[in-house]
Amino acid sequence: MGLKDKLRRLEREVEDQIATLVCPECGEEFTAYGDVALEYVVYAWTKEAPEHGHYRETPEDIQRLFDHEHDPSTFVEKASGLPFLGKEVCGVDFGGSHGA
Repeated sequence: MGLKDKLRRLEREVEDQIATLVCPECGEEFTAYGDVALEYVVYAWTKEAPEHGHYRETPEDIQRLFDHEHDPSTFVEKASGLPFLGKEVCGVDFGGSHGA
């Protein structure tokens, strides 16, 4: 299996990931696909450092998180009730500095 085939397989696996996030302030729910924490961090970084540009178009479901009136970094994963940016959910410790 070539590198391109492996990349396509990994992309399909990520696309199959679905997360339902809930705003703790108003209870609104959002459905997002793929590696939501990674997409969130990339988009937040490109907002803070626009001179670096975007590596690709931001997925619409991630954009909706940032368009919401409340801070998306506080959203919780519906299935677990845990913060979606918490190490228990996404596997990465953001050290508490993951605001948009």
